[in-house]
Amino acid sequence: MKKKLRGLAFYECHSRICATTKIPKDMLRYDTGFINPAFPGVVMIPIYGNARNGYSHGRATVGRWESFVFNVRNAAPEKVDYIKSHFVESEWTTYRHPRTEFGPQDYSEYEAITFAEFMKEWD
Repeated sequence: MKKKLRGLAFYECHSRICATTKIPKDMLRYDTGFINPAFPGVVMIPIYGNARNGYSHGRATVGRWESFVFNVRNAAPEKVDYIKSHFVESEWTTYRHPRTEFGPQDYSEYEAITFAEFMKEWD
């Protein structure tokens, strides 16, 4: 069944211990969060589903982000409006463990996947 994109949630994420906006790949994988180098420190999480079966995701797992020493909060509405007005699916990237045709996944590696590729997989 195809998942229908219902919206996008944007969060601002910043390290509590250093001045970095580099988001850990494993956090992106865990929350299906996407980043864009044009918007450092911003993570986009898709909201998908349908009215019959309910909506899913779109929320950051705050406790997990805090365990990675990151503060996470909803992005300011004016920032969200600006990002949405400049939104290009192929410019947002997340990471996942490489998939193999046969055998187990390699959990020590990550591969990049764009939001456009991610959505195409649901078709």
